[in-house]
Amino acid sequence: MTLGFKEVQGKQYAFDVDFTSLADPLKNAIYMSLFCNKRDISPEFENKNIGENGWFGNLVIHENNFQQGSFLWTLQQATLNQENINLTYSYIEDCLQWLIDEEVVEDLEINFVDQNNKILEDTEIYNYMISINKILFEIKIKPFLKNEIKYGITIENGTI
Repeated sequence: MTLGFKEVQGKQYAFDVDFTSLADPLKNAIYMSLFCNKRDISPEFENKNIGENGWFGNLVIHENNFQQGSFLWTLQQATLNQENINLTYSYIEDCLQWLIDEEVVEDLEINFVDQNNKILEDTEIYNYMISINKILFEIKIKPFLKNEIKYGITIENGTI
C-alpha cells in the first residue's frame, strides 16, 4: 500500500517532508506519529516474516514504554482487503492516541471517506475502498480552545 498525506483543502505533502520548515507543531506531531516506524515489534508480527524496523529515536525514549510512530510500515507489501483496511484504521488510531492521553488535543476522530470527503457508512466502506483501490481517511482534531482541524489520508495499493 502507498500512504500519502494531504490536507483536505487539496494541498499535497510528500513523504520527505522537511519538518523544520513547517510552522505548525501539531501537524509535525501528526506527521511523526503516522510516518515514523514504530520500533517495538509485538507478537502479532511474529508469523508475518517482518524484520525489525523502526525510528531510531525510539531507542532512547523509554518513558512508560512509549513508542513514537505507527505500524503502518508493516503493511507495505499488503494487499487491499478487509483485514488490512481494519488494521490500517487501528494503526492510525493507535499512533495518534497519545495526542489525547497527553492532553495535546481535546478530541480526535478518524473516519473513512469517499473521494469527495463524504463520511462513509460502515456498510459502504469495504466495497468502496476496493472499487477505487485506495483507503481514504479523514482525521478531525479538536485542539483545546481552537477550531477543529481536518486532514485527509490516502492509502493506495502498492507500497507504503
